[in-house]
Amino acid sequence: MNFNPCIIIPLFNHKDTIAETVASLQSFNLPCFIVDDGSDVVTQQVLASLCASNTHVTVERLSVNQGKGAAVMRGMHLAYAQGFSHAVQIDADGQHNTDDIPHFLYLAEQQQNALVCGQPLYDESIPKVRLVSRYISHFWVAVETLTVNPVDSMCGFRVYPLAATLDIIKQVRVGRRMDFDTEILVRSIWQKIPIVKASTRVIYPVSGVSHFDYLRDNILITKMHTRLVITLLCQFPVRMYRSLRDGIYERSPVEGPQSVIQPALPEKKDSIHWSKTRERGISWGIHLLLWIYRLLGRRILGILLYPVIGYFFITNRQMRRSSESYLSRVYKVGSEHPRMQQRPGLRDCYHHYMEFGRSVLDRVSSWLGHIKKSEIDFDNEHEFYQLAQSGRGGLIIGSHLGNIELSRALAGDLGGIKINVLVFTEHAEQFNAMISTLNSKVSEHLIPVNEIGPDTAILIKSKIDQGELIIILGDRTAINSEGRVCQVDFLGEKTEFGQGPFILASLLECPVYLLFCLKEENRYRVHFEQFSDQILSRRKTRSSDLQSVIQQYAKRLEYYCLQQPFQWFNFYDYWRDETKKDEK
Repeated sequence: MNFNPCIIIPLFNHKDTIAETVASLQSFNLPCFIVDDGSDVVTQQVLASLCASNTHVTVERLSVNQGKGAAVMRGMHLAYAQGFSHAVQIDADGQHNTDDIPHFLYLAEQQQNALVCGQPLYDESIPKVRLVSRYISHFWVAVETLTVNPVDSMCGFRVYPLAATLDIIKQVRVGRRMDFDTEILVRSIWQKIPIVKASTRVIYPVSGVSHFDYLRDNILITKMHTRLVITLLCQFPVRMYRSLRDGIYERSPVEGPQSVIQPALPEKKDSIHWSKTRERGISWGIHLLLWIYRLLGRRILGILLYPVIGYFFITNRQMRRSSESYLSRVYKVGSEHPRMQQRPGLRDCYHHYMEFGRSVLDRVSSWLGHIKKSEIDFDNEHEFYQLAQSGRGGLIIGSHLGNIELSRALAGDLGGIKINVLVFTEHAEQFNAMISTLNSKVSEHLIPVNEIGPDTAILIKSKIDQGELIIILGDRTAINSEGRVCQVDFLGEKTEFGQGPFILASLLECPVYLLFCLKEENRYRVHFEQFSDQILSRRKTRSSDLQSVIQQYAKRLEYYCLQQPFQWFNFYDYWRDETKKDEK
């Protein structure tokens, strides 16, 4: 797509401000469409003069006042017909800071299918009644889009992708007055158009003219929100199905270590790596559950978890087979868990899914501060406190077993030691964003990486030298492993484990620990143990050294998996070669 932007200004009797607004746009050298929404004769004369003295200005007149939305839509049709790809919408009353237009256009050009929305920064000039009404509208937009932190829905400073926006306008009748800005935003989100926020200062000039009618327009906006909520409720089953099937956003495959708070996903039959699967924790679905959690509490959400998990269980065959494959091997090796006394079936796989769902609720509870240290048993707690008091940092090799995120959420209560997590944030972007809304400190101790290179190692080393802990997961082959794996015994068969975490540990020359946080009889128990004072990887014996240490890690992981087999949330086909043999 060729990026070809223009400017659209809806106008109604802004004869005193439009000349100054147009003058502020001249330096951008962009064609400007002013849509006169039935203004008076004096304003028409001002516009005629502007059009005569500015060759880049085109005035389109509506004979009868139809509303701001109607004027903007007329401008969009006119601009698109003349070959423009994007339109900057600004108001004619001088509220918007036109100096921000280059930044808005830069964002739009970087992601040309996105709707760039102004996120206003107000000063004391904003009328209080307008501020209150905006917050009310934002609340309903949050409900309609099932987002916790929605974009400002009433700011008229935006860059629209014209083709996608006009498609929406063709499909449904969008509000034609002050309800336009909010409705087109909600419907754009429903159509999966990416939304980009751009901060901008907004003022309400003393001499400014506002045509917002508090009675008429609030009634229109109320009717619009009612219509959108009813539409959402009617279409909810279809939207849920499509979003769970396709994911809320289409993304190009990206590579990097996976976050500790995102479940592993199954490989497809063509052996696509786990990192190349899309995040199935759809944004609006996650936020819906979060809203229910906040409004109705965990007990109600726990009940709703059954059909939600049931849907994933029914529709995701590969993930279900991976669960069955794993549980079958646990059964063959032998576990004392009550549910492992007979060969596992579909009910046990569903129970495996439900355990993951409950662990997600526990993570949310921990970040909201609803789970306290007093509710957790801590094996070898004295060793952890000794580590904290010594000021000596270290590397923790974790896993997808249990709820290691709970330990990080409670790090402030665990001797005050800082616990950082090595993550690939983009792969679990939606889940991480949700957690960030629960606790703004969540991102303070995340170390996002695409690959572990020298810069990452230096950063990790500096944090360990400052007495901090770094968590990295060890039960997954790395994206860019390029054969750097070891075949070790795990649950009765040879399995590939990545060498990356253990090579990193040897390079850091620091103490290495294992940490498992498992739920036992409705209470969590943290198992913290020293793995090695320092992992040695000598040049001549590097291969055998790594083989030995990874085998040691796999045995500890197996030990805890046999204790709590339904808490290993690595829904990934570790034994895919054996599975293929079975299929032949």
